[in-house]
Amino acid sequence: MIILHGRRRLTRHSGSMELRAAGKRLYENPAYACAYFFFDNRNAQTDQALHEKLIRSIIQQLCDQSDSVPAPLVEIYGSGRQQVSVASLQSALQKIIGGFERTYVVIDALDECTNMMKVLAWINDMMDWKAGKVCILFSSRPEHDITDTVRGMPYIVRVTLNNRLTDKDIRTYLDAMLSKLIRWNPQLTARVRELLITGADGMFRWVALQIEALSKCRTPKAVEAQLQTLPKDLDGMYERALLDHPNQVELKQFLMWLAFSIRPLMLQELADVVTVDFSLDGLPSYNTDLKYFAPSDMLATCSTFVTELKGIVKLAHMSVKDYLVSDRLKNSAASYFCINAMLAHSLITKTCLAY
Repeated sequence: MIILHGRRRLTRHSGSMELRAAGKRLYENPAYACAYFFFDNRNAQTDQALHEKLIRSIIQQLCDQSDSVPAPLVEIYGSGRQQVSVASLQSALQKIIGGFERTYVVIDALDECTNMMKVLAWINDMMDWKAGKVCILFSSRPEHDITDTVRGMPYIVRVTLNNRLTDKDIRTYLDAMLSKLIRWNPQLTARVRELLITGADGMFRWVALQIEALSKCRTPKAVEAQLQTLPKDLDGMYERALLDHPNQVELKQFLMWLAFSIRPLMLQELADVVTVDFSLDGLPSYNTDLKYFAPSDMLATCSTFVTELKGIVKLAHMSVKDYLVSDRLKNSAASYFCINAMLAHSLITKTCLAY
């Protein structure tokens, strides 16, 4: 088993690129199978749902690489049962893996799993299924619980991603982004490139936020002013974005929902969150006058913190949620935005009842 560790603020982008490159080479041998799974805690999900999703995803991918439907699946679904227990799925997966000469399982961002200890226990069991036939590679930030647990596991190889491994990817990304700013002169572009590469320290997300802020500047002087006040880390970037926001009440509502919703949210759903008025005395009430003219207007309200794809809105990066629930934010000038699970679920419940 190989553990790929990134630094605390390494983004998933660079880690996933390493994992995909390794997995791509394995598909060239038909006797080998490879399955990927990427944990994503930008939307809260139940522990059971995440663990079962992991098992089902691996089974599906291994089936796609088999010549026919594996017999273990026929056994558990042949009777017409609609609901299959996780234990049955794990047993089927064990037998499916036995049908390959070697199986590689790649699990990215294990630290984003809400119950990573359960998954680690399952990984440990999995290594005993078919000794030598299963190879597991998972990536994670070096969280204390993870490093302590894997220390006692056999057949462990730990690889640390240092900044040298990500600098090339950051340069490529930065060059692509700067090439879109065609109104900038070459000297300004070169200066921005140099400063961002120097300050990145392995952080894709930091570079992306800096480019987003700089691209809004309309004059060379404005760009220079922005460069003079570059926050040194992600916390600084997020704090400035929160404090400078013109509508902090709505922004906090959106971020709270995104951080603690139990499923991904549609754009229309999230936009309607603000139609429930909490400003009046008594119970919250639905107010159509608070409704956005277009749901997409909501994206402009929190563009720095969210991403939208095919109508689904999520937090732009796991570091956003990390920051929102951290003591660092609680003790900062932007402490108004600090949230916790109890407060979030209470607000979400009241909003749903009033809607």
